[in-house]
Amino acid sequence: MFKKLFTVICISALLVSCGNKENKGTDESEENVAETIILDVNGLLSQVEKYVDKEITIQGTVTHVCKYGGKKLHLTGDDPEKKIVVNAGEAIAEFDVELEGEDVIIAGILKEQIIDEAYLANWEEELKQKGEEGETHESEEGETHKSEEGHADDHVDPMVRIQKIRDEIKESGKDHISNYSVEFIKFVEQVPPPPA
Repeated sequence: MFKKLFTVICISALLVSCGNKENKGTDESEENVAETIILDVNGLLSQVEKYVDKEITIQGTVTHVCKYGGKKLHLTGDDPEKKIVVNAGEAIAEFDVELEGEDVIIAGILKEQIIDEAYLANWEEELKQKGEEGETHESEEGETHKSEEGHADDHVDPMVRIQKIRDEIKESGKDHISNYSVEFIKFVEQVPPPPA
């Protein structure tokens, strides 16, 4: 009697553990499906905190490729006022300027840069140390470019930008603002069909 009971218990335990493994596999595959969701720029920006330091796949229109080395591009969605910057990083040497106007799907890691008073004070100090040489200027994304003879400088004076950022921080009611960007991993090869 004891042997039969022991056998039944062993078989039951085996079935339960196999059932748990199957459920575990289902949960993992559901997570993988969630990770491959393609976000548009507006969708990403509406819930950006959720994706910080995570791999995302984002779809948008390239509105600008940095002409100073091609290290950055801007993506927008339906609302041209909303954009996200994609940094080339280590995965690609530079973005091709011919991407401007193209719809692309990009995989990358969403990064957050916190801009607070300490950041701004450090920036001001660096500007004071450089002096008024006029040899370099920094773009909105923190990229430094050499000025060229005859090149119209379309960037705002850094001290004016620092004050605008201070105003933004004050208006936000927080002690900082966040600047989000995507660190490029790859272009996604297959473009999904448009939703029905």
